[in-house]
Amino acid sequence: MRGVIGAVTLSVMMVSSLAAAQEVRRSAVGYMDVSCDRWTSSSNSSQGTAYAAWVAGFLSGANLAERAEDWLIDEDATSIRQWISEYCKAHPVETLGSAAVMLRQALQQRAR
Repeated sequence: MRGVIGAVTLSVMMVSSLAAAQEVRRSAVGYMDVSCDRWTSSSNSSQGTAYAAWVAGFLSGANLAERAEDWLIDEDATSIRQWISEYCKAHPVETLGSAAVMLRQALQQRAR
């Protein structure tokens, strides 16, 4: 009986540890918290260019950090900027970071 309880306890601890590991929050610097509304209103300005450069760097870094399929290979700055603009128009209270993460996920899904 002690062996079964020990095995169950160990299993629960492993699942709890795995869940905690999956919930690790990652941070980014730069324009992560800029609102989508701000992205949209600054699209034709030098600030909009800076935001777009941040998104390109964010996606490039994420792509280079992975050991899987190169999901950014067929993309260009214009298509990335257009995708983010469409997302931000539909979700003005979201952040630029959220938009970049959503684009990353969409590109990864397409590459599979």
